Amino acid sequence: MAIKPDKQKQLIETFTKRRLMVNIMIYVALFCFAFIFTSRFIQDVSLTGLGNSVEVGLALGIFTGAIIGIFIYWRCPNCKKFIGIKPKPKTCPHCSVKLQN
Repeated sequence: MAIKPDKQKQLIETFTKRRLMVNIMIYVALFCFAFIFTSRFIQDVSLTGLGNSVEVGLALGIFTGAIIGIFIYWRCPNCKKFIGIKPKPKTCPHCSVKLQN
């Protein structure tokens, strides 16, 4: 089944927006992971004044939320199935719709 060109363009635009959002979530998750890792070695430094354990808990919560968001948002705009771990897929592995120009 062929997809109309205007529908294809809309799918590519939607996927491009999703990829940007997932990239932002990945950077947030990596920052939180780095913060959690470094705060285990630096005990008396607090970025917000809330205390080390509270900051680690917040970072862990944000990290978990970002990872869950990635799994929810990294989907094909056509079939709505999870795309997988490829960073820049050209087509959907499930429905074979084109995701990039």
